[in-house]
Formats: sequence, C-alpha cells, structure tokens
Amino acid sequence: FFECKFKFIFEKSLLKKMLSFTGWNFIGSSSAILRDQGINIAMNVFCGTTVNAARGIAVQVNNVVAGFTNNFMIAVNPQIIKSYANEQREYMFHLMRNSSKLSYYLLLIISLPIILTTPYLLKVWLTVVPEYTVNFTRLILIFGMSEAISLPMQFVNQASGKIKLYQLTVGGLQLLNFPVSFVLLYLDYNPCYTFIVSIVVSQICLFARLIILHKDNSNNSMCNPDTADILYIYTSGWIDNLNCKFCIMRFYLWSHHIIYRMQSDSKKKHFQPLSFKTKIQQMICQI
Repeated sequence: FFECKFKFIFEKSLLKKMLSFTGWNFIGSSSAILRDQGINIAMNVFCGTTVNAARGIAVQVNNVVAGFTNNFMIAVNPQIIKSYANEQREYMFHLMRNSSKLSYYLLLIISLPIILTTPYLLKVWLTVVPEYTVNFTRLILIFGMSEAISLPMQFVNQASGKIKLYQLTVGGLQLLNFPVSFVLLYLDYNPCYTFIVSIVVSQICLFARLIILHKDNSNNSMCNPDTADILYIYTSGWIDNLNCKFCIMRFYLWSHHIIYRMQSDSKKKHFQPLSFKTKIQQMICQI
C-alpha cells in the first residue's frame, strides 16, 4: 500500500536486554555442548573408536526415550510462561513441582524396563554388542532421569528473565564435566566414570537451581519456594521416586514370571516357564 512506509527504529534499551539474555544463555548452551562433544573427543582419544561407538549407541537410545518427556514439557512450558506473565506465581511453582514429578515418573516407567533388560535388547538390536554399551546405556538413562527433574526449573528461570546468576552457576558447574572426565580418562579409569561424573554434577546443578529460585523470589512471600519446599523436592521427592521404582520393578518381575519362556526339548514338546526365583536371580546378575 502506498500509505504504508517502513521505518527502522533502533532501541538501545531493547537491544541491550536481548543481547544480555542471549549472551548469558550462550554460557549454558556452551557448557552442555562441551559436556557432550568434549567427552566424545576425549573418549575417542583415550579409549578408541569402539568405546566411542558404544557411547553413540547409548546416546541414541537416550534420545528416543527422552523424546517422550520432551513432548510432555512442550505442553507445560507455555503454561509456566503464561502464569509468570499473569503474576500467578503460586500456580507457576505448582506447575513446576508437578511437572518435575510427572516428567520423572514418565521417564522412569519407560527407562526401568530398558535398564533391566539392556543386554537382551541390545543383543536383539545389534547382534554384536560393543564393549561398555550395556553399562553406558544404563548410566545415560539414569542421567536422563536426573535431568528430567530439573527441566521445569529451567523454564521457570527463563520465564523470569533473570538468568545471569543461573547461567553462571549452573553453566559453570556443568563445565566441570569435561575437565574431570578428561583427567579420569587420562589416568586410565573406566570410561563409565564419565557418566557417573555427569550424574553427580547433574544432582549438584539440581540443588543449585532450587537455591537460585529461592533467592530470586525471596521478595515475594506468597510464591517463594522456602527451605521446606527445597528439601521436599530434593529429598522427599527422591524417596517417593524410590518407592515408585520398587513398585514398577515388582510389577515388571511379576509380568516376566507369567510370560512363558520357550524351551526346546527334543523329548517333551511343550513349553516350560522359568521359576520366579530363577528369574529374579537372572535379573540381579544382569544389573
């Protein structure tokens, strides 16, 4: 239209906020990239391509499993941002708590059967399973469950826009993954320790996120997650998770008990189920 004209407007205040948010967010993204790709390079240098291939298989399995949780969080993320914009802080933290639990339980229900039957599944999938693949797959699934608890807290922090302290603290902690793993591999430790380091750092980052949320919202007593909330999410929440694990494991073992294992016998042409005691012993030996 002739009556419409374009005009470029340069707002320093808006540009400063955008560059600040992007710059601080770059620290967190860089630490995650260094954690994944840096350890891949170090493992390839010290352990060889076979072990690195085993890590790649484990990462592929984790990406498929984590897709379910990511789809769940796609639906929750807009609600968290909307509740913060409407100053419904109490509802926002309610969403954060419940989504942390649900995302963890959803990932647990999918991951636990895979952890218990990892050798069998990889044997069916790959036929020839590379060394360390079983342990890598189990450890990275545990790491994924640990990260699932923290994911809603990241959205809450990004919704507030106060990410400087968050990215410096959490990003700085995640940067420890690469140097610690590099030293362990240099000292000829088992490659599985790289995943254990990631799990430990993930738990430290989880507690740091809770402390930062408590500090950022200390001026609002109606929505501030107090010390009791922090202890509940970090300790009592894990007790509930352990109870859930035992219930799912019991159901899984019982389901294996009622499923008959075909055993060929040249004289007897019928199927014989394994005893429940034998099945439990086999499962414990696999773990």
